[in-house]
Amino acid sequence: MLPNKVLGKYDWNVDGKTGIGAAWVVAAFILPILVWAVFMLSRMQGWLAPTKANPIWALVWLLICLPCLLIAAKCLGWKGWRRVVNIFVCLTVCAILSVPASLLIAFTLRDLLK
Repeated sequence: MLPNKVLGKYDWNVDGKTGIGAAWVVAAFILPILVWAVFMLSRMQGWLAPTKANPIWALVWLLICLPCLLIAAKCLGWKGWRRVVNIFVCLTVCAILSVPASLLIAFTLRDLLK
């Protein structure tokens, strides 16, 4: 298979860990979205009081994403600057994709709970 400079190799069975590493990268995106969905549902149901936006959510998002990406880096064999750059790129892409995903969750829950 052709080498891929970002996520190791295209072949998922190179060393038995590449597919697991890719799954951790996906988990770095999915887990914060699931936490956001539960948080929004509890706010809309009245289980939590409405709150103003605060930077705590960014810290929670980072504390969920970063361990997933560090495990993925170990599975994918990222080392040195390549590790730092790939983790930064993954965090950036997850942050960019999280905004429309969280808005979609909020609007969908609002419509479902009417």
